[in-house]
Amino acid sequence: MDESDVSDELVRKADDYGDSADFYYSIGDEEQARLYELKAQMLFTTSPRVVREYQRQVDKVEGRRRLCFVATAAAGSSDSPLLEPLHDLRDSILAESKPGRRLIVLYYRVGPRIAAWTCQSPLTRGLVLVCVVIPASILARLVLTVRGMLGGR
Repeated sequence: MDESDVSDELVRKADDYGDSADFYYSIGDEEQARLYELKAQMLFTTSPRVVREYQRQVDKVEGRRRLCFVATAAAGSSDSPLLEPLHDLRDSILAESKPGRRLIVLYYRVGPRIAAWTCQSPLTRGLVLVCVVIPASILARLVLTVRGMLGGR
């Protein structure tokens, strides 16, 4: 298969995804339609932004939430930019190893209780934000950056 055959195949797949998106828009399922639009984009780009948006859309369509209890409670919103590096660290590093997966399971057990405590007052929310969430977010971004510089090892 030469380069033009590969290119033609990608265009065909993109057209199929576009047709699927059109279908889902026509029946009013905008979430699923957007998923197919992003699938088509991912055929032609490796942009981290597109990949992240695609994963968020998959999570939305599948009804899963990217849970980060304590950081969400401290930041006051699940849309806080502080959460993105934490999610990425969990998904791209922790979830890839057995100890990392155990840590995730442990966090999902105790995280809701810690989040409830965090929300008790503006003082606890602020302390957790400044002393835990912001440093953890910075550290996660640093780890992900270094991992990317080392070729994702």
